[in-house]
Amino acid sequence: MKKLCIVLGIAAVALCSAVDPMTRATTPVARWEDTKTKQGYQRFQEKKAQAEKEGDKIKIVFLGDSITHFWEEKTTGKAVYEKEFVPYGVIDLANAGDRTQHMLYIIEKSGVLENLHPQLVVMMIGTNNLGAGECGIRETVAAIQKSVAGVRRVCPDAKILLFGIFPRGDGKSDPRFGAPIAGVNAEIAKLADGKEVFYCDITDQLLEADGTLSRDIMPDLLHPSQKGYEIWAAAIRPYVEKYVK
Repeated sequence: MKKLCIVLGIAAVALCSAVDPMTRATTPVARWEDTKTKQGYQRFQEKKAQAEKEGDKIKIVFLGDSITHFWEEKTTGKAVYEKEFVPYGVIDLANAGDRTQHMLYIIEKSGVLENLHPQLVVMMIGTNNLGAGECGIRETVAAIQKSVAGVRRVCPDAKILLFGIFPRGDGKSDPRFGAPIAGVNAEIAKLADGKEVFYCDITDQLLEADGTLSRDIMPDLLHPSQKGYEIWAAAIRPYVEKYVK
């Protein structure tokens, strides 16, 4: 009987500690607290220091995961980033591996955005939630909705440019990612009002004519090459020219 009670007790603890997908995707948590590692902590501290130092000079904010983080990598987007956005004053608050809950921490809990007054916030998030299998379309959409609302609250004067999740793997027909990514994008496109929030989907520009991903644009079938970042920058440029002064 004692052994049975112990087993039942362990099961009860596991059940109580389990977090449902919706709560997990939409609850802000620092990456390093979520993963119980220092992953992302150093980059966050560096970006926090940049925000404190540059303050109102920062006109553009990037939010997202590794795809956005790698704007600053020499082998991928750095040259494009420095040409297209650095002259305006920019900060990239994305971190490789981040999911919606981690970006929500940056928006709602970190205090970084509260010290800035950006004119344009560029956002893309969700591929890691889907990739980890921790939540589906409904939860990812809800988290992105909350992210947009959070930015509007913390940065009321900024225009928001929300990008659809980029294709990955085999592209549109990928059995694991094709339909979920398309499903998320179809829903978050509805967040655009054409005045404060804008939506942009460059999926077709990243794919071959047959709907597959090119390794020339995404060498690992997930992260863009410099060519991919050039395509992305071209989609952002009209909003920078119109809204960033």
